[in-house]
Parts: sequence; structure tokens; C-alpha cells
Amino acid sequence: MIEKPHLLFICGKNQWRSPTAVRIYANDPRIEVRSAGVSPKSVRSI
Repeated sequence: MIEKPHLLFICGKNQWRSPTAVRIYANDPRIEVRSAGVSPKSVRSI
């Protein structure tokens, strides 16, 4: 079985850009996706 590549989309506060990218690629069976932010105020940080 081939393991899927994991993609991490990163933006400032994990508020708009990276969660949007996750929604765009969420149904792609070839990859696993997550999002995170770099700010201490991020919803989900790295």
C-alpha cells in the first residue's frame, strides 16, 4: 500500500487562507491535508 503525501498549509492566524486550502483539497483521495498558523493567536498553531 502506498502512503499518501501529507500537506500542511500555513498562514498567519489559520483563519482564512490555510483553512480554505484544506477545504479545496479535502476530497482529493491522493493526499492528506491540514492547516496551521504561525501567530500565537492562531486557531491551530504549528
